[in-house]
This record gives sequence, C-alpha cells and structure tokens, in this order.
Amino acid sequence: MAVGVDGLLTHSIGFRWLGRQARAAFIVDEVGNDLRTARALTELDTPVAFAVAPERPFAREVVALAGLYDREVVIELIGRGGRRPSSDAPGLAQAEDRQAVDGWLDDALGLGPAVRGVANHLEASFSTDHTRMLWLLQHLKDKDLFVIEGSTVAGAVTCDVAAAIALPCLRTALTLADTDDPQILRSQLADIPKLARAQGDVIVVAHARPTTAAALTTARTT
Repeated sequence: MAVGVDGLLTHSIGFRWLGRQARAAFIVDEVGNDLRTARALTELDTPVAFAVAPERPFAREVVALAGLYDREVVIELIGRGGRRPSSDAPGLAQAEDRQAVDGWLDDALGLGPAVRGVANHLEASFSTDHTRMLWLLQHLKDKDLFVIEGSTVAGAVTCDVAAAIALPCLRTALTLADTDDPQILRSQLADIPKLARAQGDVIVVAHARPTTAAALTTARTT
C-alpha cells in the first residue's frame, strides 16, 4: 500500500498474510557445556533447535545427540569466534582471508549432519565487515544452509549481505532471560503468542539451563 501527502509518496507499506496461525520457533543457545542439560532438552515435546559453539567441551557429543532425537543444530558464532575445532588455528574473527574463513566453517559444520546453519553473535569487527561476512555467507549458500542474525551489534551487515546473494537470513524476535527463576521464564513465554500475532512467525532464543527445559514443558501443557 502506498501512502503519501499532497500527491507525494512518503511511505510504502507491505502486508504479509500467513494464511495460518503464526508460529514460534525455539533455539536453545550455549548448548554443549554439559550433557545432562542437553539430554533434558532433547526429550522435550516442544520442538527446539540447538545452537552449539564448536569450542564448547561437549559440542560434538551434543550434535550427535541432537541427530538421534531429530533436533536441528545451528553453529553458534560467538564473541571473537573460538579456535578451529580440529587445530590450533586462530578463531573466526581473526581470519583475514577467505581460505581461513572457509577452513573454520568446514571444521565447525563437520561436527555432524544435524547442522543446518549458523547463528551470528560475532563481535563488531566481523559483523560489520562486508567482505568477510560475504566470504562466510557465500560458503553457507554453497552448502545450502542458512543464517540467523542474533547479533545486537550496531551496523551488522549479516542480513543485508545475505539478501544480496539470496541466502535465507532470519532474525531473532525475543531472547528469554538468562535466569534460574521459573516465574520470569513463564511470564516471558506467556507473551510469545501476542508477539507472534503481531510479527508473524518468530524465533525465540532460550538458554541452556535446567529451568529452561522445565519452563518449556509447562508452556507446552498450558
């Protein structure tokens, strides 16, 4: 719909009709520090995906566990990007050429077949760097994967670069509190249907805590 004043176009508004009820997808990040929490999350009736940073101590075991339970995994790109899983090479954020970026990604994506994409939480030096972001995203496109933009860095170019190469880029709509207080989590979960009705399908990020599994179970049954 076009909106204007005195014949001058000032705004263009687009509407998207889903034709169905809006949905919320849950991603649990920081998975891979321990196996007990990962097992509790895989056993949920609520469909959840895992965000796993390759440098976490149980990253490979968690990816294998996710595959057994038909859970999807995204590689979590955090901070400065950890060292490559199979070597002492520098982290992703220190990669200065395409070969280094590709090598880091190949190692990370090789954690297991459950890996479907990446979630970006890298610091500003990488997230605002058009050239290096293009290297990263082109590698994902070549492997028919996707990217989730979870960075709060001002000026992050992730989804802009992804759009230019026709790579699916999704943005997170809500990050649940990193807390052990179940009441806070239940309160936030109760707001998700309203958020989904307002925005359409949404991605919600939760943290790998025992209370998260309990809160998601409660939300599923209420």
